[in-house]
Amino acid sequence: MTGKLIREILILGNSNCGRSYGSGFGHICISVSALEDACDRLEGLGCKFQKKLAEGRMHNIAFVLDPDGYWVELIGRETVKKSKTDIADYRFNHTMFRIKDPKVSLPYVSLIFC
Repeated sequence: MTGKLIREILILGNSNCGRSYGSGFGHICISVSALEDACDRLEGLGCKFQKKLAEGRMHNIAFVLDPDGYWVELIGRETVKKSKTDIADYRFNHTMFRIKDPKVSLPYVSLIFC
């Protein structure tokens, strides 16, 4: 997945960096090989985390912040068993949008994605 595509997905659902539930955007998720190593790599590159693997109750996900403060969820790819992360294995997994009015939002989302 290219950075441009990730940016377009973020812009499409943009609201308030995932911090405001009333704004419409939740986050995107990327599945990675060797999750712990991927997190270490990003931390070594100076990325800031909203939630590290060891924090909270869910130790199998992390949230890294992009330079604009958008949340990007990281989860491990269970089918890829590696001890070192490889960005060639990274895959866009899902996005989460929050909506206020389904009668207005669902036709809009259907127009864009269907």
